[in-house]
Amino acid sequence: MVLGDGELVTASRTAHEALYHAVPGLCGSLGIPTAARLRLEPAYPFVKLAYYRVGSFAEAVARLSELCLEGGDGGVDFVDAIMFSADRGAFWTGKQAFVVTGVPFTRATRFMLNAFLNTEALYTALHGSNLSYRYLVQDICLPRQRAGELLRWVSSRLRIMPLWLWPVRPDERSLFSPACLTTDLVIDVGVWGVPVDLRTLPLPRDPQAVPR
Repeated sequence: MVLGDGELVTASRTAHEALYHAVPGLCGSLGIPTAARLRLEPAYPFVKLAYYRVGSFAEAVARLSELCLEGGDGGVDFVDAIMFSADRGAFWTGKQAFVVTGVPFTRATRFMLNAFLNTEALYTALHGSNLSYRYLVQDICLPRQRAGELLRWVSSRLRIMPLWLWPVRPDERSLFSPACLTTDLVIDVGVWGVPVDLRTLPLPRDPQAVPR
């Protein structure tokens, strides 16, 4: 890493330990990583994929907790969830790009425009058109025990759907990481969408009323 004064250091579990654990979420504030040694996982030719339908926010959080903490379904290597409404969970379809441009969302149009619907192209268009200023794009990490409360609050007060849910392994040593929480599982809630008019939104007078 290159520090603010230009010094080049190597951070590890044994050297510059505090800096090493601070790297997640650092965003260049204490230094700029120039190289990293990563521990790789074996890649297999096939991946077993399982879909679970859930009927509530509480059920979604419970399912994530079961898969991550209790080894449900024989253990998993990756898991995420998306809630399309307060009682319906599924996976993202990328429909928003069609809504913004006014292009009909059909099987034929998705097939014809498939080459342009990759992540790089969509995000380039999003920021190049300034459409991002019309949206709330925020990830909020909190203990799994409070995730259901936040989901209900966002759904009822901001009325943003879908909502993304990612389980994150907590790490209390990484002080700059949003996962630096005292819990057995952190849930990252992605709130990405167009909120109701904030000028008419009845915000709570008591800060304690907002989920933390």
